[in-house]
Amino acid sequence: MSERDKIINRLTKCRTKGEQMDVMDELILYDRELARISLENENRLKNKPEFHGEFSEMTEEVKDSIINPKHYKIFSPEDYADYPDGIEYMDLCEKVLAHLSGVTAHLVGQILKYALRLGKKDSMEQDATKIEWYAVRLVKWVKKQNEK
Repeated sequence: MSERDKIINRLTKCRTKGEQMDVMDELILYDRELARISLENENRLKNKPEFHGEFSEMTEEVKDSIINPKHYKIFSPEDYADYPDGIEYMDLCEKVLAHLSGVTAHLVGQILKYALRLGKKDSMEQDATKIEWYAVRLVKWVKKQNEK
């Protein structure tokens, strides 16, 4: 019996609506994870990862382009004089997430990251699916915190 079949079997045995919702959420996450793995495997076959070479032998400019890639640049330096290197994801996080903490800040940060880079690094569908996955986790986390 597959893991998915086991989850479905547990779903048929739920006694309360709450149990059903929890197992349905588990099934949804399981299916999304399978889809994510399938997409990653497909992309891996299409696009072998680029090997950057020996990091210690690279120029500072090349190192910076690897550590701080263009898909993290939100606005160019010309747009904002206060940010000579441009505004990046981390600059926004400092402002946008300041009122949040812990898991909540992490989940919102991940949603923000994938939303801001949508279509710049990976496929739009892949980034959108990541946004959805983190949003579902955020809703569950907030509900769990409200129950305390």
